[in-house]
Amino acid sequence: MLNLLSRSFSAHGSRGTPMRDIVDLEAGPLTDMMGVEKLNDFFEEVGFVKSQIQSIKLLLYKLQDENEKRKTITRRLAVQDLSAAMDKNAEEVLQKAKFVRGRLEEMDKANIASRKIPGSEEGTSADRIRTCLTNSLRKKFRDIMGDFQHLRQKMLTDYRESISRRFYALTGTYADEETLDKMISTGESETFV
Repeated sequence: MLNLLSRSFSAHGSRGTPMRDIVDLEAGPLTDMMGVEKLNDFFEEVGFVKSQIQSIKLLLYKLQDENEKRKTITRRLAVQDLSAAMDKNAEEVLQKAKFVRGRLEEMDKANIASRKIPGSEEGTSADRIRTCLTNSLRKKFRDIMGDFQHLRQKMLTDYRESISRRFYALTGTYADEETLDKMISTGESETFV
């Protein structure tokens, strides 16, 4: 009985083969782990897309601050300068969003192409990692773009309220929706501040 126990804890397996040569069945086949090692380029791409999403998020915070600042400014030139800066930041968000969307589509194509590589077939850990990270990036991107759309709607509503108050302060009457739309679309709202 002692011999049975002593052999199971020795440096060699029960048949005299070294323990390092025995395959760990719980770890899965070795080819499955080889696909994970080939993910370095993919992880670099994920890091780059994350940084772009973070820069969009920072621009959103900047736009929110500028929108709050625009409510308190009364000088015409300051309002125009701030509006120009806000337009520039909103355009930059849209450009970065287009770029990130394109990169996510490229990542999807690369994920499909990687399934043809031995060790990265569908269902392997490498494939699951790629799919999971791509989907999580897509969800973050979708959430941030939803926040951006909400902020744009809020900015437009705040701007309309501001124009309405200015119109009332100058004329003594409330502007109807049609008048406000016309003033905003023609740019007249910027000149009568």
